[in-house]
Amino acid sequence: MLAVVSETVDPTNLCAGGGGFVFPEPISGLRGFQKYLRDSRGMAPYVDAHRGVPADYLLVDLTVQNRGDSAIVIDRIEIKVKGRIQPPRNSSFISPFSQCGEAKVRNLAFNLDRSTTSYEAVQVEGYSDARQLGKLPATITRDDPEVVTVIPYTLKAGYRFTVLLSWIENGERRSMEIDDKGRPFALVSRVNSTEYDWLGMGHKEYRRIQLPAWGPTGEKRPWFLRQKD
Repeated sequence: MLAVVSETVDPTNLCAGGGGFVFPEPISGLRGFQKYLRDSRGMAPYVDAHRGVPADYLLVDLTVQNRGDSAIVIDRIEIKVKGRIQPPRNSSFISPFSQCGEAKVRNLAFNLDRSTTSYEAVQVEGYSDARQLGKLPATITRDDPEVVTVIPYTLKAGYRFTVLLSWIENGERRSMEIDDKGRPFALVSRVNSTEYDWLGMGHKEYRRIQLPAWGPTGEKRPWFLRQKD
């Protein structure tokens, strides 16, 4: 029997790889956002109240564990698109405040603008205490948990989606559809947003900056694709 625990990385936690939010309104309508981005304990209700959506990508950590006696072979992970989101105009992208480097995970990255079944397997430099599942297929033995981070991303659109995990157990095909606590995951491109970033501890404020470093024009690849396995 396969047990799966999913956890979404908080988009306000840049140290864990979070990428901020797109809010469907100008910055003038987002009173108090600086307070919550510096102290994310109250961020979730603030984001919900202002209809914020994770920007560009989402990190979904899956911890899988075989609790049976027979080996399990995980051979498919795919994204099931449930709906599309139009990147809002006159919107604001707010990058989280942080003083750390990049995330330290093994990733299966899905470009939803191209395919929901194919992925790029990438290993970001760093350290992890957990065993990390990489390219598929992967054999999971009893009491040997593995971790994989699924990263759906977009360069120009927006999506609501679930993650479909499939495996072979005792010669039978089985699957599990994973969602965000009973509702689809969501993400939207910041392509139509004005971007704001933290100036630093000395300034203690956000300022407007230029267009995203990566997007439909393809200036740069997303950070989680910089190093492939």
